[in-house]
Amino acid sequence: MKSHADEMESAARTNMEQINQKVREILEVLGQAIEDSKSVDQVDSLTNDILSISSQTNLLALNASIEAARAGEAGKGFAVVADEIRKLADETVVLTHNIEEIVHNLENNAGVAQKVVGKVVESINDENITIDGTMDKFVAMKKDMDILNNDMKNILTSTNEVVQFNDMIMQHVESLSASTEEVTAYTENALEINE
Repeated sequence: MKSHADEMESAARTNMEQINQKVREILEVLGQAIEDSKSVDQVDSLTNDILSISSQTNLLALNASIEAARAGEAGKGFAVVADEIRKLADETVVLTHNIEEIVHNLENNAGVAQKVVGKVVESINDENITIDGTMDKFVAMKKDMDILNNDMKNILTSTNEVVQFNDMIMQHVESLSASTEEVTAYTENALEINE
């Protein structure tokens, strides 16, 4: 039983160390995810800057179109260029909004992932507390087994002493019986001689 308890304690300690290693790995991944989400914040800031530049470019293209219209025939080529710049600015706005949407989805997914990992870590910590409690029970059981083992040794020693004492009593009884038989025989002989 003691050997089995030792094996169970060893297995429980090994499992606990493995779980703690997994928790550390999960926390590292979570830390990296948090750092990555900061990069997402930087992308969000950059998209805002791009939108601002796009808005200014669109305004410049509008002003260029107005000036090209004022220039009449001489400004037609310039009006085409201004129109193309305006289209590029509009496309930039659309693409930037797409980037923003992707970034917001990443932020939401990162938030969900953080919550899930947080719950997993909490669950693992709860499991570690349970394992610690189980380990304490194993240690207590092992101590009880050691006490029981010592008690059994004491009982065995006491039993051996009782057996030895009984053997000694039996020897004395046999010796006393032999002496009694001798005295009885001697007494019977003495009585026969007196008769």
